[in-house]
Amino acid sequence: MAQTKKGYSATPSIRLNELAGPLLKRAEQENVKPAQVIRRALKLYLQDNALRIEDTAGLRVDLRALRAEFHRAGNNLNQLAHFFNVHDTLDTSELAKAHFDLRRQFWEARQLLEAVIEDLRKSA
Repeated sequence: MAQTKKGYSATPSIRLNELAGPLLKRAEQENVKPAQVIRRALKLYLQDNALRIEDTAGLRVDLRALRAEFHRAGNNLNQLAHFFNVHDTLDTSELAKAHFDLRRQFWEARQLLEAVIEDLRKSA
């Protein structure tokens, strides 16, 4: 039996476990062999996945930026909570500044999220 560079069999065997029932049902409905259903599904998956991998580089960058924005906003919220727990006074100017910063950060996060959604629509 032929082998790949990594030592795998060129003709892989797979275990279907809970997928065996639906596979056999699908093969019977289409009046084909189960192997044909598997080949077709795998071919579609690999073709579709190849396109997505290439198209998601920008998406990953956007998601990292979005995560950073949420991290900054969460950090600000934690600082506010700590301040109010340590000091029993409320400085309205500091609160207003923190509120403004949070609104700005959430707006930036929303813009990034909308860019991610748009990238997903384009790659679909």
